[in-house]
Amino acid sequence: MQPTNEIHSLYRSAFDDLPSDQYGVLVENEVDAIRLKWLASVVGENKLRGSVAKYHVRYPDCKPYVSLLLKWYHLKVPVKLYAAVPVPVYWVYILRMQCEPKIKIGMTGRWPFRVWDFVRKANQHDADRDRLASTFDLHASQAWLVGGNKSEAIRREAILKDALFVWQVESPWKSGHTNYGAGGHKEWFDSSQMPLAIELMASFDGAAAAGQTLREALEIASQSVNPDLL
Repeated sequence: MQPTNEIHSLYRSAFDDLPSDQYGVLVENEVDAIRLKWLASVVGENKLRGSVAKYHVRYPDCKPYVSLLLKWYHLKVPVKLYAAVPVPVYWVYILRMQCEPKIKIGMTGRWPFRVWDFVRKANQHDADRDRLASTFDLHASQAWLVGGNKSEAIRREAILKDALFVWQVESPWKSGHTNYGAGGHKEWFDSSQMPLAIELMASFDGAAAAGQTLREALEIASQSVNPDLL
């Protein structure tokens, strides 16, 4: 199992050369960062930002995916650029809201960076830590390291969501507490079922030793990654 601080340091190299706002594009992982840098070098920053601005006119609170921009320009990133990209490490997470009795269940290869998607606006360059803390319980929200097996992470996520299906609730974006563009609109459940979700996660092999609270994850990430990326 890879040490947690090393996991987060994997993101540094690809993100270092991007501007702090990442051109207003949604960058989910190191592969996206590499693709975006290549795209900017091919079409130029001005043209790229112009396309992103047009997208924001229609979807003001959303960021376009790198894949969408590549389709717009009819471009394909050379495969050789991915040769040195580290294997993603996957987590299954449970986020507990502060302002509503809801929890979010999901799977990601970019914990805890994924959490910022729910609270950061499309035109916001820096992290709004106060908004994050007022939206999610940093101590109760947590994630469990699965490792490099994406299929296993998806399987565990699906088990949790199936078990809590009858307690599914509306996404908090409808009340303005999270961003619509962050996705995962059908992955919110009544917070009263969080003990059950944690119990299920603890039943998986190795999960008991791989848990981490959101506060712990943010502290580790702040030591190994440019804070502007958080």
